Amino acid sequence: MSRFADSERRIVLEQAAATLRAEAHDSVQKHRQVTLLHGPTLRLVLFAFDAGGQLPIRDAPGPVTLHGLRGSCLVRTPHEVYHLDAGDLVLLDAGVAFAVDAVDDADILLSLSMADGSVTSPRLTDAFDISSSQDGV
Repeated sequence: MSRFADSERRIVLEQAAATLRAEAHDSVQKHRQVTLLHGPTLRLVLFAFDAGGQLPIRDAPGPVTLHGLRGSCLVRTPHEVYHLDAGDLVLLDAGVAFAVDAVDDADILLSLSMADGSVTSPRLTDAFDISSSQDGV
């Protein structure tokens, strides 16, 4: 056992996405998600979308990156529509509203920076609760 086992880890994103897709329960809005890291200053969430899947509009309290891992998605903001393919990044400042539409089966990694480390900041899993979606964009 490594003495760094609790402070270091390796995640194979392709395997994590395959595991996520294989879950027995039905997906919500044609996507599944799992929080890979929920630290005081960084959240990492893996999304596995079916073609036509959606992540309704939301914003985040810190800067967001959306990293395309597989397939294609459209990332909509109030000012732009970005085509996100495998290997692409979309970078958003704190508070920028966005929504995701999967063009085909797609996996993305969402990173949320919480620079102040505030314990009062909403958990990413709460901020991404389907019931808190807004109309718009």
